[in-house]
Amino acid sequence: MTLAANGAMLPTGQLFVGALIHGVNSFLKNEKDPKSFATFVITQMQAESGVQTEACSLRCEKCHEQIFFKEFDATPAPDAIESTHPLPSVAALPELFGEYNNDKARHVCAKCGHVNRDFPVAAWGWDKYADQSAAAIAARQALADAARAAA
Repeated sequence: MTLAANGAMLPTGQLFVGALIHGVNSFLKNEKDPKSFATFVITQMQAESGVQTEACSLRCEKCHEQIFFKEFDATPAPDAIESTHPLPSVAALPELFGEYNNDKARHVCAKCGHVNRDFPVAAWGWDKYADQSAAAIAARQALADAARAAA
């Protein structure tokens, strides 16, 4: 749901349901326009049962051929909540895109030969999410341990 937007492809108040396989981008018409912004609430749906399969892919900056694809199991632990387990489909991404960034051969498009840039993991904040989730989970555990010791 778009809470507020200016210069975005989705107007303020727009509700959008994405497909199972979808791209992820800023939804800004011009990402270089300093007056453009979009604030969204994103609700990620999980599989009701069984394995939660997720995938990430990258396309060539020049010809849009797929240059990287990685499927992974993002099934949450039983009864997992975000305060005890980070959302697997987000926490796994820094390592997966790091696999691409650290293998320069994957940057070369087999179709057109273009050498693509590293994926900007830090710009998306996924590395911070993983680190901050781990710190919050450790702090919650330390607090629970202290409460048990004091009882």
